[in-house]
Amino acid sequence: MEKIIENELTQSNDEEVSLSTKIYKKIFQSATRDMQNGSLRFVEPSGKRFHLGDINSPFKDYHNALIQVNRPENFYKRTVLLGDIGFAESYLDGDWDTDSITNVLSWFLLNVESGPSVSGSKKFKPHIKLMNFF
Repeated sequence: MEKIIENELTQSNDEEVSLSTKIYKKIFQSATRDMQNGSLRFVEPSGKRFHLGDINSPFKDYHNALIQVNRPENFYKRTVLLGDIGFAESYLDGDWDTDSITNVLSWFLLNVESGPSVSGSKKFKPHIKLMNFF
């Protein structure tokens, strides 16, 4: 997957990213900051990289995956507004790809109690409840 990512990256300037995408990304990162069991690595089309979770977690060998964000504007917005359903739909639509879907799902399940928009989480998630109202 790493090789594919490097070959398929389209270089873009950070200024080309819309303000709303930057806001959704910040919300996404903030909402997932307590999810520390294992880690997920992210690569964006601009080449920027970041990770979620704890790369030194005892679960690092089993719950570590790479996510290639293909369409940040869709990925962050859908994930923030629709939670785990938006995350899954975004994957099906090709907004992101991974080297191990099993490890991505395992990471979310391992962190379910810390995830504000993961089904089964006890953490308060008003935006998800609001979206489900409509």
